[in-house]
Amino acid sequence: MKLKNALIAILDQDKSVASQQLTDKIFASDYFVMAGNLNHPDEIDASFKSNKADIVLVLPSQFGEDLKHSNKGSIQLVTDASDPNMANTELCKDSKRLSTGFDW
Repeated sequence: MKLKNALIAILDQDKSVASQQLTDKIFASDYFVMAGNLNHPDEIDASFKSNKADIVLVLPSQFGEDLKHSNKGSIQLVTDASDPNMANTELCKDSKRLSTGFDW
């Protein structure tokens, strides 16, 4: 299943320039639609149960610093486990597309 117009919520625990740049890049694509910002990990499950999000992107608190010092940053993509179709998308392929051409 091709990923297109997936509702994605953001849990930005870093609030850095780099995390904002990544968020901007995500929503500049044709693949994701903004489902809102989350403030706490406890909100992830509720966003799935209320059908507000298909995916949650978690940016950890050291995301920007890790990029600055090692040119690498980890993210977490959480999908709704109750939707088996979401697990069969090209999510991994599309997540690689997010970092392509992104100049850190």
